[in-house]
Amino acid sequence: RPDFTGKWISDGILYTHCEAMVFQVIAGCQQRLGIYPEAEIILQKLLGYYQRIYGDEGWEEAEISVYQQLAELYFEMGQYSSSADCCAEGIRRSLSREYYHFVSALLTQWACIMAELGNTSESCAAAYHAGLLNEIRANQKYLSKFL
Repeated sequence: RPDFTGKWISDGILYTHCEAMVFQVIAGCQQRLGIYPEAEIILQKLLGYYQRIYGDEGWEEAEISVYQQLAELYFEMGQYSSSADCCAEGIRRSLSREYYHFVSALLTQWACIMAELGNTSESCAAAYHAGLLNEIRANQKYLSKFL
């Protein structure tokens, strides 16, 4: 079996968006196959990589997508507090950078996490706001054709 533990994500190399995305896809494949520890290593290394090059145009969205994928991974592993931490960080970064297309998915994930933790009121509120945000974005998309 090939070694995809992420040790080939080097600190000294500047990757293209495509190369970095390939690493994230490999982590996603491992996640779907239930190879959680290796997927986690790759995603954590990618997150560190994105944080090192923070400020370079276009990498912020990639960083948020790693937080989202880590939240999903930790949720599947039953590590709900780690999932909540990643999800909350993804929401914070999405809102501060006005990347609202991530927020509804992250709020939906947050609702699932809160349900697992037994916080039904927070779960319902998150699900409601995710739906509301989707509706607002759909309306904006429709109305933008008139501009």
